[in-house]
Amino acid sequence: MTPPDHDDTAPHAVASADEHAGLQTLFLGVLAGLAVSFILATTSAFTIPLAISILLVVVLAPAQDWLVARGLPRPLANLLLLIALLLLLTGLGALFYDAVRSVSQGADLYIERAAAQLRALNDSLETRFDFTLTHASTAESAPLLPRLFASNSAMSTVNAGLGSIRQLLSSAVVTFILTMFILGSRAAMTRKMRHFLGDRGFSEQSSDEILTSVSGQIRGYLGLKTIISLLTGVAVWLVAVLCGLDFALVWGFLTVVLNFIPVIGPIIASLPAIAVAFLQFGSPGWALFVSLLIAGVQFASSNIIEPKLMGDRFDLNIVVVLMSLFTWGLIWGFAGMVLSIPLTATINIVLANTRRFRSVSVWLSK
Repeated sequence: MTPPDHDDTAPHAVASADEHAGLQTLFLGVLAGLAVSFILATTSAFTIPLAISILLVVVLAPAQDWLVARGLPRPLANLLLLIALLLLLTGLGALFYDAVRSVSQGADLYIERAAAQLRALNDSLETRFDFTLTHASTAESAPLLPRLFASNSAMSTVNAGLGSIRQLLSSAVVTFILTMFILGSRAAMTRKMRHFLGDRGFSEQSSDEILTSVSGQIRGYLGLKTIISLLTGVAVWLVAVLCGLDFALVWGFLTVVLNFIPVIGPIIASLPAIAVAFLQFGSPGWALFVSLLIAGVQFASSNIIEPKLMGDRFDLNIVVVLMSLFTWGLIWGFAGMVLSIPLTATINIVLANTRRFRSVSVWLSK
């Protein structure tokens, strides 16, 4: 009697169903990501201050707990922290105003110097190669680049880059108000977050571990990043002062702010100072020396000191860092680039503690 043939179609059917379910989950995840990105971009006037406020509360939480543990009533502890935060924001605002004013006062002189150097370059090109930097679509013989620098378009570009002071102040006020309310309700929000995580596949203990891990890593990152950025800014300011480079305060302030942007921030912070050095100093050798000093400070900070002190704090792949920088920059602009690492690291930590999406965290990590 011949034994019955085994049915091999069942395993293949199960594998096909699993593959279909995986593709469906991936497709829905991409759609959800696009929808969330669109919502965050369209509501950036509120969501950016909200994200900054949450990060500020994470940073201020240990100080709040310390004051409460010393016997201060929680409302009084919150009031003291908010006063300190207000004084800090006021000081940063005054520093930003001085930097913008100094640039505005000296911009015309450097526009004239840039125009003169470009005219000299144009004359040299015309003499040696019979070539001029002109509009290809017009018959005018006036050089293009000098005319651009001689016009008001350069100042318009500078003003557009700085943005609206009124909008900046408005965002600061919204951030301060949100921080005040979130700090006051931190205990209740933490408790609700535990329940939220517990309802989505976490045990009560693992949700506590996730919140502790996220807050601890973000707090450590922001603390070390702030200290390193401040020290780098002071070093750049000292180099500019000792070498006689104009706008020393501007270069120091710019270094502190842009160093929060990973990978490309230090490069962007160095370029304006180097350009001014070649425009200001008559000696190309001295200008090159000052430029090398500034670039050396930035290189040592971002490639030697920072990796040694911070290590693999967030365990993010370099490709993921660049992609998160690009993605959050598209969604929130400059603020998104500054917040890209804390936000992506928070998502990675949460994904790493889920059974369903742990494999995604493996791709994000080193």
